[in-house]
Amino acid sequence: MMKQHTRKMKMGTISVMMIGLSIIVSSIFSILDYTNERASLQKDFEEISIPVPKRLANGLEKPLWFLDEAQTLKLIELEMMEKRVYAVVVKEADGKTVFCARKRDDNWKIIKFDGNMTKEHRSLSETIFYEGKSIGNIEVFFSRRFMDESLARLRFFNFIKVIAMGISLAAALLLIVNFFMVRPISIVVAGLKKVADEIESASQKLLFSGRTLSDGASKQASSVEETSASLEEMTSMTQQNAHNLTHANNLMIGTSRVMSDTVNSMNRLTASMDDISKTGEETRKVIKTIEEIAFQTNLLALNAAVEAARAGEVGAGFAVVADEVRSLAMRSGQAAKNTASLIEASVKGIRTGYELAVSANDGLKKLSDGAQKVGELLGEVAAASQDQSQGIHQVSRAMIQIDKVTQENMASASDTALSVEELGNQSSRMKEYMRELTALIGNKKSDKI
Repeated sequence: MMKQHTRKMKMGTISVMMIGLSIIVSSIFSILDYTNERASLQKDFEEISIPVPKRLANGLEKPLWFLDEAQTLKLIELEMMEKRVYAVVVKEADGKTVFCARKRDDNWKIIKFDGNMTKEHRSLSETIFYEGKSIGNIEVFFSRRFMDESLARLRFFNFIKVIAMGISLAAALLLIVNFFMVRPISIVVAGLKKVADEIESASQKLLFSGRTLSDGASKQASSVEETSASLEEMTSMTQQNAHNLTHANNLMIGTSRVMSDTVNSMNRLTASMDDISKTGEETRKVIKTIEEIAFQTNLLALNAAVEAARAGEVGAGFAVVADEVRSLAMRSGQAAKNTASLIEASVKGIRTGYELAVSANDGLKKLSDGAQKVGELLGEVAAASQDQSQGIHQVSRAMIQIDKVTQENMASASDTALSVEELGNQSSRMKEYMRELTALIGNKKSDKI
């Protein structure tokens, strides 16, 4: 209520000032108009009044000389048709004797009078000559009544005009000011209020974000310190792992060499067993040949025994030899069979051993290849561990830099929070200035700001 009353008082003061200013301006113009009109009326009055005495003096030469009062009266009434002519007095040559005198009464009718006039009217006189001789004079009195009435009406109309123009001009000025100043300023103030509200809201959010950022930066700084310490430990462990991997790689290189030598020995063993297997096959062939020889010898012994039996006593000794040969052939065949069985078993065992040796050789080759690949992988892992160690060291350095930046960010966040708080204060002050501005221009919506 107090603000509204103050606003109304300010608005009333502004209105009164504008009306007063409008009245002053219109009064100045009215005064100039009145002055010009009075000068024009005065000039017109002079132009009308000055020729009248001369005309009458010229027209009354003979009527006054011949004392023709009727003609004189006609000329006077003719001139008094001009309403501004108030009285006319015609005197004889002595200047005292009134020959003819006429004036106007209160109803502005022409009447006869004694010729005595007061000084309230303007008078112009002229001497009347006849044939170069002064025969009298004429005095004409002029009334300023109509000019004064015109000026009075002009003053009244000017007063009314000043009041009307003042009010109209004030209203026009108020409308112009309201349309071209108050409304735009109100729109600007409303926009500024909206901006101020948005700034205030944004500053509150920024303040909250700044405080959150400051807390987060503090926590981040602590986490970065812990991470840096962990990275230092990881760097040390990674370096130790890299050293162990290098040692394991060297061991795998030695193992790979031993496996390569073993594979070569197994290759030679496989080749030797292959040769033994081939020799066993040749021996089987020889045993088979012996068996065939024993079989043929047995057949020959049988044939010899048959022939000895046919020979009788003469072939008895040959029969004994044939039996012995047959017995020997049978033992040789049996021995060859036994030897063939042993050789067959030996060849089978050699073949099995060969297959196992080949399988073992393949396994050793795969193992050697695996050991070589493991060695290569260990070498790559060792190199990667070195790179990882260097990378972790660089990350550790970067974390130190991040810790520094985090500390700076934490300080900046604190400064930002203070700046945002100051921004909120400035926004509040700006809204207060806007309230005063809207109250000054008389905007009804100022109470809502």
